[in-house]
Amino acid sequence: MASSAFPLVLWHSINPGFGSLLLLAYSKAGKPPLKWFSYLREESSVRSTKTPIAHELPGLWWQILWAKWPTPEYVGFDEAWRVAKWMTDEIKKHGGCCLATLANNAVRVCHAAKEKGLT
Repeated sequence: MASSAFPLVLWHSINPGFGSLLLLAYSKAGKPPLKWFSYLREESSVRSTKTPIAHELPGLWWQILWAKWPTPEYVGFDEAWRVAKWMTDEIKKHGGCCLATLANNAVRVCHAAKEKGLT
């Protein structure tokens, strides 16, 4: 889990994917993410044609009852610099930032930060 002293950002897919599970896990642990980037567009996500609202229910339920969850923002793999830029801004404000993503995506963010001179 992420350090409780710093803001947490997710860069994971929306449904179906690990992003929703991480959102629940970190929120239950008392560390809801401040930002959620998704490398899948919403229209790429799998939705049930019988119950399309089921895709939104977990997030709506949580927002109503307990916490404010970030809405996933699409950031493609070739735009990892956007994640790096957001993290750089948070590091300036808070002295640090935690990224929850897959290892290869974390490497993309590091390379993008270096290429854009954000480090």
